[in-house]
Amino acid sequence: MATRCGHLYCTECATTNFNQDDAMCAICRRPWTFDELVMLYPDYSVGAPPGASAIESGGSEGTRQREHERAKLDTLAAEAVESCLETLEDGKDSDSTWQILSKVDDLAQTLSGAEIEHTAHNLYRCILSLLTELTMTIRLDTGRVRELELDATQLQEAVCNLMDELETSKEDLDRYRRKSESADSLISTLASQTESVVKERNEILERSRTAEERIHALTAELDRIRRSGSGDQRSRDVTAEQENELNALKTEVSNGRLKLEEAAREREKSHDRAERYKTKYLKLKEQIDILHRFAGGDENLGGPVEPPAKAFPV
Repeated sequence: MATRCGHLYCTECATTNFNQDDAMCAICRRPWTFDELVMLYPDYSVGAPPGASAIESGGSEGTRQREHERAKLDTLAAEAVESCLETLEDGKDSDSTWQILSKVDDLAQTLSGAEIEHTAHNLYRCILSLLTELTMTIRLDTGRVRELELDATQLQEAVCNLMDELETSKEDLDRYRRKSESADSLISTLASQTESVVKERNEILERSRTAEERIHALTAELDRIRRSGSGDQRSRDVTAEQENELNALKTEVSNGRLKLEEAAREREKSHDRAERYKTKYLKLKEQIDILHRFAGGDENLGGPVEPPAKAFPV
């Protein structure tokens, strides 16, 4: 019997050795089971294959020829087996696979034209069959290795791309955080401006109310003077002075109204700007939270996170 690593055993030894649980080849220490062994059937018949009589009648010259061919076959078989073992132990690549195929092909061609004993011929045929089977397995494994290497390369590229995206996301996170802080500061400034506008509006309203009360008082006083019909110089001076004050108060009230309208418009504009920046601020905060979870490797995002295509102007 022969193992698939190319070593021969008698039936009794193979049965005893390879029926154990931890059975392995006693020569190369490779694990095999009894069912994986190859049964050899040597030809012990008396008859010889065609051409045997011619070989035997060749005398010493035929013997030397057979010995030369046997030595050549031994060398080729040993080289082929050694190449297979080295490839299996050290790894498979396309060059080593083609070397094995070349050596097995040389062994097959030499065996087809060799004139050796029938028993030895059958033995070499069994070795050739095992080497051919092993070579096909190696070729299949080599193709699988190439596929795995390609997959590994693609995975490495994917990892590099993810690392680049992660660095980009971290940069976006820092940029959005700075913009968020700037938006927060701007919102506080707008709130302070709105508060100042409201305070100024209240002061203008108070002054306008005081001026209107004074206008009513002066108007009543002027009407009383006009109805009294007093025409002395002093009365006329007082009237002129009161009319000037009345005109000044009317102008102040008119200007106050203008300022109130302007303050109202400014307050409305500040309110609108504050609302817009509050909305942008909330969106920035949401984007920062997403980028922060992406940079931290949060698995609950539910899909890839892409930074916004356009940043909010602050």
